[in-house]
Amino acid sequence: MKTVLFFDNAKQNSRDIRRMLAVASCDCLIPASPEEFIKELREGTYDLLVYALEYHDIVRQEMAGKLIETPVILLTNSKFEELSPLLPEIPATNIIAKNSDGSLKLRDIVSTVRKILHGEDIFGVKHYLSFGTQSEVFHIRDSAERGEYIEAIVEFCKRFHLRNTVVQAVELFCEELLMNAIYDAPRDADGQSLYNHLSRKNRVILKPKQAARMEFACDGEKLAVSISDPFGAITWDTLQKFLVHCFGGDREKVQNLTNDSGGAGLGLYFCFASVNAFIVNVDPEKRSEFIGIFDVSASPKDRHTRYSSLHFFSTEKKSLVALRDNQKRIA
Repeated sequence: MKTVLFFDNAKQNSRDIRRMLAVASCDCLIPASPEEFIKELREGTYDLLVYALEYHDIVRQEMAGKLIETPVILLTNSKFEELSPLLPEIPATNIIAKNSDGSLKLRDIVSTVRKILHGEDIFGVKHYLSFGTQSEVFHIRDSAERGEYIEAIVEFCKRFHLRNTVVQAVELFCEELLMNAIYDAPRDADGQSLYNHLSRKNRVILKPKQAARMEFACDGEKLAVSISDPFGAITWDTLQKFLVHCFGGDREKVQNLTNDSGGAGLGLYFCFASVNAFIVNVDPEKRSEFIGIFDVSASPKDRHTRYSSLHFFSTEKKSLVALRDNQKRIA
């Protein structure tokens, strides 16, 4: 049985979290006050730390200069524009957006905890949809055919009678990530990019071992779309830098980052902005997967006013994170 140290300012979540995490075979340690939270941070034994953004200053102060081995989940109902300047100093690669009333979604917290603590296969849309939901899978090698794959998922959305606003967001998400998987991701044995110098009008035919993979499914409440490549080059550092600069309005720096690293750049920003949850799964040098979760049961107004969650999972053991008082934000 794993132990989760949980501290949130929403009483409802503190009441419900024991039941929620029992589903993930976890016990909860829930301090009754900030003082008790500080004591548990200093002296407690736990396998996962979950806390609300409102208590980040406490965590920062208590963990200053220490090596953080325990994985961390941050809970927030702040807009990402407000959160992004803090991202470099937050010791979490999983940021879960609360509902507008401050509550948590059961599946969001359970799927995240399971992937972190129980060594489950991190890949695939299965973690985010109801049990038994069937998915469709395509393998993509030809850049000239990417429009056909986008048409296939659009037809899929229409079978589920999804709103036009959702379909348009799905089209944008797929276009950006298919371009990334075809042009930006492929690398040679020395790690040098193969195709990202080409115009996106140039046709690229990937070798079988370079082929991209697209998977999508809908359970009537959520639509999950996954696009992956067999290179595993994306890192948390790269992802957060893109998002910090984009949400800070510094598109020129993002373009420079893109040119230097061969990453998706602004495309990742547009993808994140179009979904309710953005999940990145990585097996370094072997596979990268980008998953977008679209809340198809909400009204257009509700869907666009809800906050977005951000997740980064890696099969590689997380490196220790030093959180220091003098840690500077990315310029």
